[in-house]
Amino acid sequence: RCLAAIGYGPKVLHRVLRMRRFLTLAAAPSAPGLSALAVDAGYADQAHMTRDCLELTGLTPARLRGRRITSG
Repeated sequence: RCLAAIGYGPKVLHRVLRMRRFLTLAAAPSAPGLSALAVDAGYADQAHMTRDCLELTGLTPARLRGRRITSG
């Protein structure tokens, strides 16, 4: 059902939602460093977050952190 509804499976959905959680947390004016953001977003560590960000967006977490989040 997940594949039919959104175009990819539940594992990828979980990765995308976790990355979006990172982006939301990183956008806060008082956001902590990347390692703390990784843990707060649900990653095992900063390296795990970096791998996911690179695979899903082609950008590092530091580069993503500086971008404005848009919905839609």
